[in-house]
Amino acid sequence: MAVFNKKNQAGFNIAEILIVIGLTVFLVTMVSKSFVGVRRIQEYSKTKFENSHYAQEGMELINEMKNSLFACKCSSDTCLGDTCTRSADSQSCTLLPGYDSCWTRYPAGLSGLTDFKLYNSGNWTIVSLGGSPEEITSDQTYYRKVKIESAMRNSLGDLDPSGTNIDDNTKLINVQVYTTQNERIYTTSYDTVLTAWENL
Repeated sequence: MAVFNKKNQAGFNIAEILIVIGLTVFLVTMVSKSFVGVRRIQEYSKTKFENSHYAQEGMELINEMKNSLFACKCSSDTCLGDTCTRSADSQSCTLLPGYDSCWTRYPAGLSGLTDFKLYNSGNWTIVSLGGSPEEITSDQTYYRKVKIESAMRNSLGDLDPSGTNIDDNTKLINVQVYTTQNERIYTTSYDTVLTAWENL
């Protein structure tokens, strides 16, 4: 007949309980950290999606407005020889052979500026950045700014940032959207090239 020691049995039960409590605390901590990690990934994915959406929207708006921003047309402006001068702001551009229109270096009415924000007053337009980017959302969490410059070309006619020939009929567009979430800044930047290929 086996004799059990109650003192050892009670101690063994307390050890088991402490191990189970320790494992439970460990597992709960690991599961909590996993949920926090998943939540952060979801927030980051949402932020990245929203940034991309607003940057793409900015690109599409600039593409739709390009001719109203830059075009000088012989049909409505003053053309003498190979020079077109836009009536609205006296900016001029050089007409390419066979063209009745060209693009000026700067957007209409915004001579000398390269940094802008989009503005909707019933119709979309661009205005000077003026130190503060466009607030896309009313809760001031998403901001957008646009940079527009004439492209530079090298002696072979290729696009080249270190080129010496300015091509006003080719614009380099950069739309940048950024937001601050959980004390981190997330930035998305889209670039494209627009050209005055259309004879207006």
